[in-house]
Amino acid sequence: MAGAWALFGVSVETTALAMAVLQGVIAISIYATARRLRVDTWLSASAALLHLSLAWPAWPMASGHWFGELFLMLVLYVLARSTSDRPRSLSNLAMAGACAGMYIAVQYQKGIPVAVGLLALTVIERWLPSIPGRPRLPLPWALGIIAASSTAVSFVLVAPHLARAGLDQLIDQFVGTVSGYGEINQIGWGGVPQGVKILAESTVAGAFAYMPVLVVLGVVRAVSAHRRGDLSELRKLALLCVYSSFAALATGYRADFIHLAFISAPFFVFAAETAQWLWRLARRPQMERIVTIVLFVAVLVGSIDHLARVADRRQERFAYSTMTPFGRVSFWSRREVALIRRTLAAMDELSTRELFCYPACASIYLLADAENPTPYDLVFYPSVHSREHVDDILQTLDRREIDYVMVQGIPAKRDPVIRYIEQHYARVRTKDGRTVPLYRRKSQRTGKATGLENGHGKRSGAP
Repeated sequence: MAGAWALFGVSVETTALAMAVLQGVIAISIYATARRLRVDTWLSASAALLHLSLAWPAWPMASGHWFGELFLMLVLYVLARSTSDRPRSLSNLAMAGACAGMYIAVQYQKGIPVAVGLLALTVIERWLPSIPGRPRLPLPWALGIIAASSTAVSFVLVAPHLARAGLDQLIDQFVGTVSGYGEINQIGWGGVPQGVKILAESTVAGAFAYMPVLVVLGVVRAVSAHRRGDLSELRKLALLCVYSSFAALATGYRADFIHLAFISAPFFVFAAETAQWLWRLARRPQMERIVTIVLFVAVLVGSIDHLARVADRRQERFAYSTMTPFGRVSFWSRREVALIRRTLAAMDELSTRELFCYPACASIYLLADAENPTPYDLVFYPSVHSREHVDDILQTLDRREIDYVMVQGIPAKRDPVIRYIEQHYARVRTKDGRTVPLYRRKSQRTGKATGLENGHGKRSGAP
């Protein structure tokens, strides 16, 4: 996203276009992977379309999770290139490991389990019957290539952040995310978190919870293929079952329907392959092409209609808009519009445009063209972030005497940052007297704005 902003400017339009392109690339990867696994052309296209119309609406905002899903699919695509009559080569394993390393660099809490799954798949494939006349790499070599390539790539990409933050901080953040993120809003497998009903209505939220059924059915089919001696079918099912299982396990830290959508692409490939298998059980090969084309047309028409209705519904619910440095943005209520305008007025009075949002409202930095004086965009205390992180925030607020802070989200009980804000900041009002969750330091440094009490964003004494 940073690259897109550098090339085309920081705006809503650039962000939306970049995400649309990313989703298109993910759809292409689904189609290409399914075709590599010898799934029918029209079924492969249907799987790609269904991901666009069902997974993307589960979280239509820009997110590193979608970028991570692209690398999740790149690993599967590379693995699918090694067909049943060709054992995995050194280059195939190295490329798969490199893609896994990219996934680790983008989303380490999911990339690491997927890399482990890649190693597990390599071991499991050694238990399968070998391809006659096709020598395989020794298992230690194969595992070493995967480990070396994934580690090297992820290290190169993470190294700048490692040098800036330090190894202790990165390890602390990793452990905190994996062990504590689920405590923020405990929810069952495939559940709907609080406050995202509109997202659940935009897709078939409950369907994501049943994706592992494909793995169970795949295992049954793999046993049958082994008994028949169908090596090609067995290797394909082993790939889909093992890889999809570890992709699902990667969401263990928070397995609501949104996070399942973030790793759903391999399951859409699996669904297309399973649909082809089910049809071929009917033993009507002369009808297969007609049926798959009709299915694709139905999916295409249904997807267009569904996405159009989702767009109309969101336009109705986000009916209030205002101009921001990030472009024109729509909001849920007039209160949100008033908050943005009030924040913009406050930032215009400051030379530094420093604003700290707590605990979870990082979008304000873009909407108000504000600078975060801390390294923390989202703070989940005490489940993910430790007291040491909170103390760092407090020291920054106190040392630099940050003029404005915003409180959005649900802070923890007896939160030290909230106590500090209550002691040193006062809530501001809009020009019509309404309060907003923006707070101004009670005593500001000389030379900085002090005349915002009237709500018009002018300096005291200014005409």
